[in-house]
Amino acid sequence: MKERSAAKTVSAMIIATLFSKLLGMARQIIFASKLGDSIYAVAFASASKITLSVFDILFSAAILACFIPFYGRLKKHSEDEARGFSSSFLTFTVVLTAALAAVGAVLSRQLISVFAPMLSDEASSLAAQLLSIMFPMMIFTAAAYVLVGILQSHDSFIFPSIISLLSNVVIIAFLLFYGDIADKTGIKLLAATYVLSWFLQFATLTVPLIRKRLMPGFSFQFKKAGVFDALKMSPAVIVGAWLMPASTLITNFFASFVSDASVAVFDYSISVWLIASGVLTYGVCNFIFPKLSAVAEDEQTFIEAARGGIKAALLLSLPVTVGLWLLGDNVICLLYLRGNFSRELADACGKTLSILAWSTPAYCITELLSRVFYSKKTAKFSMIASVGGVCVFFACCAASRFLLDAGIDGIAVSFCIGQWAAAGVSIVFAMINITGFICKSDIKKIFFGAVSAALPAVLGAVLSVLLKKDAANLSTFQNFLVCAIVFSGECVLYYICIKIFGLLPKKQKKEV
Repeated sequence: MKERSAAKTVSAMIIATLFSKLLGMARQIIFASKLGDSIYAVAFASASKITLSVFDILFSAAILACFIPFYGRLKKHSEDEARGFSSSFLTFTVVLTAALAAVGAVLSRQLISVFAPMLSDEASSLAAQLLSIMFPMMIFTAAAYVLVGILQSHDSFIFPSIISLLSNVVIIAFLLFYGDIADKTGIKLLAATYVLSWFLQFATLTVPLIRKRLMPGFSFQFKKAGVFDALKMSPAVIVGAWLMPASTLITNFFASFVSDASVAVFDYSISVWLIASGVLTYGVCNFIFPKLSAVAEDEQTFIEAARGGIKAALLLSLPVTVGLWLLGDNVICLLYLRGNFSRELADACGKTLSILAWSTPAYCITELLSRVFYSKKTAKFSMIASVGGVCVFFACCAASRFLLDAGIDGIAVSFCIGQWAAAGVSIVFAMINITGFICKSDIKKIFFGAVSAALPAVLGAVLSVLLKKDAANLSTFQNFLVCAIVFSGECVLYYICIKIFGLLPKKQKKEV
């Protein structure tokens, strides 16, 4: 019964995450149709990316790595101590984020000049104004994360999973009913709506906590409650989560050297890539992480679970990679090509998405191995992989832009190289520190896996050449048919290949 209940919970979480991602995509589609690559889209993309990336770098991993484990241990011993800790941690988080939001609002122009130095004067000025509006969003985001941590520590997972649906609905409603946001008033109101959406998430999360009498109050006894002790627990985990947010800031920085429009191009492209790769990656990670944690002390079982997770991640990510590579322009036109989203913008985004597709397996590997390292309490390896990936990405971006004079394509290629660098470092650490992680037989499986992906890629390429022609000249329905036919054909052949080569996991025989 417990296993069935757990399976239902995980399934519900995945479905909720998927719906949230789909709503997020709907929000992005409406935004793109209204603003295209206008100055308003560029300014908003720069401001929102800086706000969310700064939060991810400083707080999201800290709450995951520091608050939840510390709170969980206190809860087992004393509910009062746990309540005192959660109250102090929430207060500390709100005070710190409020101070940073205030500083960020005051220094918004300087921050834009640092993270997007080559934006036009008009775009830079507007981005700074939007950034000062959006920085308070960090306060409610951090507070909501703490409340989610409390609920999850009390085995309440469904409600936190669906809460992000609310913010997307609020933003979509504003985009649909406000009218034209392509002016300074409209784009500023959109920025304020983003802040409101996170406040509503926080306010909604208080409801179940109040009912369960778990809602923390405000307490400034930071040292006594153990807040500083908790923050010292996992600095490696915090740094280990920097790969994506730091890469986002680096992307914004170098895209501004290409053109204002390039900032919007990468924003639209990576949003699609994150949905495709994110749902896949976190689906695998959320499934395997509890298993890894449960068998961490059993070396053989742990190795088998880790190997199985990597195998699943690679098998699932390869068809997605090939699909996005072949159908990047069709996917972009299907989603975005309407309203003020021009054909030229669609072409640029399609090329960028096709390049980003090749980072999907690396992203899956890095995220999965970080869970492997967390389970073995060796988070320093994730930290090194993250820092290494960021440094490689930055160096490649600098070389592509200033030495090779490459455009947005160079940034996209650099992004892939950075992701694969992080994945490579993670794999090396896994091989060195986990005995039996990769066996000789795996070389043969990797070869067959490459063949299994190559054959569908050839089929998909042939089908795409025969069917799609110029994606921008096709209707929305025609682009949908092309995507459906090519991706379906690719997946069917891929399944046949991995079945023939014996790469599918074998069913375990039930014990009599």
